Amino acid sequence: MARFTSYHPILPSISVVLFGLIALIGISSCSSTPPAPESLSVIKSKQDPRQYRYLELDNGLKVMLIQAQESELSAAALAIPAGMYQDPAEFQGLAHYLEHMLFLGTEKYPEANALQTYLSENSGGSNAHVTTDHTAYYFQIPDDYLDGALDRFSDYFRAPLFDREYSEKERHAINNEWSMGKSQDPRILHRLRGLTGNPEHPLNQLGVGNLETLPGGDSGLYEAMVDFFERYYGPSVMTLTLIGKQNLDEQEALVRKHFSDLPRRDAERPKVAVPGITDTERGQHIYYRPQTELRQLHLEFGIENNVDQWRSKANHYVANILSSEEPGTLSHFLKDQGWANDVGVDVQPDFLGGDGLLRLTISTTKSGMDNRDQVIGAALAYIEQVRREGVTEAYYNEYKRQADHRFASQQPPAPLRHAIHSSIRMQTFSPQYINALDAEFGPYNPDAIQAVLDQLNPEAVRVWHISQGESVDTDIPHMSGQYAVRPITENQLKTWQQHGETLALNLPPLVQWADASEDEVEHDIQAFTQLVDEPALDVWFRHATHHQNGQGYLHYVWNTDLGVTDARHFVLGCLLNGLLIHQNSHVASRAGREGIHVAFDRSDSNMQNLTIHGPVKGHPELVAELMENFSTMEFNKDQLDQQRDNLARWLRSEAKNAPGQQTMRWLGRTMQAFDWDIDAFLTENESITVEDVRAYYQQVKETSTLRLYAFGHYLPEQVEAMARQSEAALGPDRRPGPIHVTETINFGQEDAFDIHRDVDHTDVAWLRAWIPGVPEDKRTTASASLKLLGILSHQPFFIQLRTEEQWGYWVQTGDTWAQNYPAFIALVQSSERSLPDIENRVERFMREFDETLQAVKPAEFEQMKSGLLQQFRQPPNDFISEASRYRHDFYRNDGNFNTHLEMADLIESTSLEKVQEDYRRWILGDGSGWITLQAQGATP
Repeated sequence: MARFTSYHPILPSISVVLFGLIALIGISSCSSTPPAPESLSVIKSKQDPRQYRYLELDNGLKVMLIQAQESELSAAALAIPAGMYQDPAEFQGLAHYLEHMLFLGTEKYPEANALQTYLSENSGGSNAHVTTDHTAYYFQIPDDYLDGALDRFSDYFRAPLFDREYSEKERHAINNEWSMGKSQDPRILHRLRGLTGNPEHPLNQLGVGNLETLPGGDSGLYEAMVDFFERYYGPSVMTLTLIGKQNLDEQEALVRKHFSDLPRRDAERPKVAVPGITDTERGQHIYYRPQTELRQLHLEFGIENNVDQWRSKANHYVANILSSEEPGTLSHFLKDQGWANDVGVDVQPDFLGGDGLLRLTISTTKSGMDNRDQVIGAALAYIEQVRREGVTEAYYNEYKRQADHRFASQQPPAPLRHAIHSSIRMQTFSPQYINALDAEFGPYNPDAIQAVLDQLNPEAVRVWHISQGESVDTDIPHMSGQYAVRPITENQLKTWQQHGETLALNLPPLVQWADASEDEVEHDIQAFTQLVDEPALDVWFRHATHHQNGQGYLHYVWNTDLGVTDARHFVLGCLLNGLLIHQNSHVASRAGREGIHVAFDRSDSNMQNLTIHGPVKGHPELVAELMENFSTMEFNKDQLDQQRDNLARWLRSEAKNAPGQQTMRWLGRTMQAFDWDIDAFLTENESITVEDVRAYYQQVKETSTLRLYAFGHYLPEQVEAMARQSEAALGPDRRPGPIHVTETINFGQEDAFDIHRDVDHTDVAWLRAWIPGVPEDKRTTASASLKLLGILSHQPFFIQLRTEEQWGYWVQTGDTWAQNYPAFIALVQSSERSLPDIENRVERFMREFDETLQAVKPAEFEQMKSGLLQQFRQPPNDFISEASRYRHDFYRNDGNFNTHLEMADLIESTSLEKVQEDYRRWILGDGSGWITLQAQGATP
């Protein structure tokens, strides 16, 4: 879903910042919410133990209450059906600006960020986002502090101060956020969709805003913001979700206590009055030269808004069949020709309001872009074939079966995510369907499916050409890069038709999936047990404790140090992994439709991994197929060249990422014993041959120890059988070495590194990591102290440098691990400040913060620590969380598998006096080594 999102990164630890959360939500909303009786029954899967209650307050606020007895955390989310599409032309970014201003004080709690401070003090966190059609606010906190959080949260919508003191400051915050994202290709493409669409549509505006579009002074910005709030922020159009351990009666009492007195504003539920795509904008070529080495073709079609027919699953049906990777389908054909790395389909029927988009995205190879007419012709021909032959009840029933199967094993999301997507979905759909939108099917409706396909005709297509080689001529207002638009000619349509006529593509076969039920399992192995300990095979296994629900998790590692021997071997490992992904994509796609995740990947030490998780039915057969593919893999020069190109583009594109992201990566790589040298990788990549990769592949098979981390609904003999079958597939006469663990440099308290690099971005970023000089057996103890220090320092650092002084949009302190070393970091990314100035300001803050830290009261510290411990000791929310909790210990070859529990015990035993002493020794004194990483962009 191509949407801008605004974030306030104010959660207390680096590891839990909610960047990218909105991408997980999934459904957009522009329609009116259907009426729902308060007695409705929320549909849920058999794996969902939560209890639900829907109610509407007298002021019109629609509320979903969810009791999650398994959770130690409560969460709340409130959505409003107004976003960037409602910005007035003279104040583009106004909805986003209002979202920022709402955090900065209310009548009852006038201090800026009062809610965030309360949450931080109690190990909670909050965030917000603005999209084209809605705005959402949300938080999470340990259950004991929910009442106080709701008191502060509800006052946002009751009596915000909109303090003029912060009005100008937040313009600069908006500008920093815009600057951070203006060179990111997804945001630029979103901007281009508006610029190349109907000029009367609000997508044509700059929704994120900047200093130019949100003018200060006496421009009327402040008055427009207040008017926006009065017009759209009324309880009659708001949807609220509350989730926690409290029973539903207690939750209802809390909601009525805090939200019943929200003033009854006559709020609007807005609609976009003009179409986003008209006949004028159809039949166009759109050319864009990306900021990274992106290479894609998009076939985009404007479609009617059919959200009211969502039970027909017409959009899902079309996307499902067009994206199939089975032999003979479009995706398989394009990959087989060496023209594509991936083919995806995205349908957003209400993205533009009264109309929407269906987009087929082809991630092309260089050869694919050179043969783009053939690629486009094949895609149009396949769409036409689906239109003629692909609408059948058999396909519909197969898709329904897959959806039913996935829903049967669907566990409820983590509380915060559950609250967010529930409140957003209630903006469009009846509350009873908040969990079951993808699983609720109506009768087979071929007319609805055909209606979607009939809009996908060649004359209506908008073809996006995205690569470094495109001819462009027009600057993109407020964003980096250039683009061009040209009409599609009749001759081009004929050429595409001719290419398509020569092809013999196939519709996907109906998938045959095993119907056998899984074995009865006692789940009596409640500690990790080494089932096999042999030179060539290392197998660890345990059953689930909290989620004994028929799911399993298998993580294979072909353990070897080959991939970090030198730059050449690193590249060989990357290329081998790319080939494995490419050649098994159809297997992964087929399994994914059944709710089983399959992925080849690489570890920090560049070892090949394979992860399989989901309902255990069919796992042995799936493992057998994948291991057979691994052991018999063949490839040619064209396929290798495709992967060499992918690797080179990935390596070069890293320098285009946000400077803050780059410094975080540099930190981890600096601590590795292996020298991460992108230039050396690129050089080696140019000379590697098919024979080189084949030899490396044979070495991996012969010298690796096959390690398996298995968890969940298996019998131990099943796990051992799958492991031995997998190891046997590697062939005879193997000579594995000892288990390899990622090596780190020896870093002591006297070490100090200063890394300064130029980056291809307009912003700068400054990061310092303080790494305590403690013995290896004391590092987890140090990490506990740093974690508490991160919580104590984060909010003061954010308020002072971000809210009050506007040093940048990304402003954060927290704890992290730099490979095997615990660290405390401070990070600032800015579009307006210089690196020396940032360094001086952070160092001054650290000196001054000592006084704040020494003034912390023991009771306040214990309260904060209690909230953190609740999170640590919180049972895992779902099976994947439980299964993956111990994987870090597996990689460290730590057979105790107890780091998580050990950390909780260490946090509990850490005193305020120790944190205060550690701060003076490690941050202000000479008890730490440190690494300063500076990314220099184009700003001063």
